Amino acid sequence: MAYVLTRSSDLGVYGVRWALVAGVVIRAIIFAVYFKLGRWKRKQI
Repeated sequence: MAYVLTRSSDLGVYGVRWALVAGVVIRAIIFAVYFKLGRWKRKQI
């Protein structure tokens, strides 16, 4: 994503920063969905 943002737009270094932000947001959404599903409660160690 960082490569695409820097090459296909005029963002340059800011494209890398926006890619990092987007990655963190996507990860937060995935973790929130995982938490809401409750599968983490049934994991056996």
